[in-house]
Amino acid sequence: MVAYTTESVAYTTESVAYTTESGAYTTGLVACTTESVAYTTESVACTTESVAYTTESVACTTESVAYTTESVACTTESVACTTESVAYTVESVAYTTESVAYTVELVA
Repeated sequence: MVAYTTESVAYTTESVAYTTESGAYTTGLVACTTESVAYTTESVACTTESVAYTTESVACTTESVAYTTESVACTTESVACTTESVAYTVESVAYTTESVAYTVELVA
């Protein structure tokens, strides 16, 4: 009977130790899961922010390209206008020279 009781106490002690160890393991597992969830949440937030930044960057680049295209078109138009203006000035000078020559001839 004493041997049985001793064995029973030993078994109970081992069972308590196992339960304690199991509880500690479960606590560690819960802590690890909580940390993993927090990390995943932070990772999702970071990815969302990164996507938003990339979207904004693409929009900015698109706007910049449109502005550059418009600027090039404006410069091209300005060069054409300047060329036309120079041609008109040359023609005007030639006309004035011819007019002066005609006036001199008329006076003479």
